[in-house]
Amino acid sequence: MKNRLIWFVAGLLALTAGAPAGAKMTLASPAFQNGQVLPESMIFNHGANNVNLCTADSHKGGDTSPALTWTGLPPATESLAVIMQDTTASFTHWGMYNIPPTAAGLPAGAGKPGKPDQIFNNFGIAGYSGPCPPLNFRPVSHQYVITVYALGTKLTIAPQGDFPANEQTLLRALVAAGANGQILGSASLAGTYASAPGAP
Repeated sequence: MKNRLIWFVAGLLALTAGAPAGAKMTLASPAFQNGQVLPESMIFNHGANNVNLCTADSHKGGDTSPALTWTGLPPATESLAVIMQDTTASFTHWGMYNIPPTAAGLPAGAGKPGKPDQIFNNFGIAGYSGPCPPLNFRPVSHQYVITVYALGTKLTIAPQGDFPANEQTLLRALVAAGANGQILGSASLAGTYASAPGAP
């Protein structure tokens, strides 16, 4: 799966690089600054007896998608898609699509499971699941990248046979849109997190 995901992401980067010139898109969050450590409000919960194995201090994580704001959408934007990936482990935590172009962002908690137009992430949940980098994975500190895509079309995301729509379904749809010149722009925001205190 990791090699396929890398291929999809590389394809998206190449297609986005060919997007029409114009106002530069930006993506920001009040929850964290680009390149900084993610807040516990975003972190997954895994453990028992009030001990969370996903946080460096064992506190319960919020497991809530962060508020996002974007600017500089191309005028021909018909919809937006957002995807959050652990680029260290090639793991998808969230994917949302067909966000209306009138939206200037998403509120915190927009990725709550059960809301429409979300894919099944690699936890097997149709919605947002926060970071939980395993302690036995090196490096312990992982990078998480949230990317918003401005599209000149709406995406049709359908299950593949008995399999629900997942990150590969969304990435394939984005690659197809890019091949048709329908990725008009994108912007990314990155953060880091480690489940162990002081981890490299």
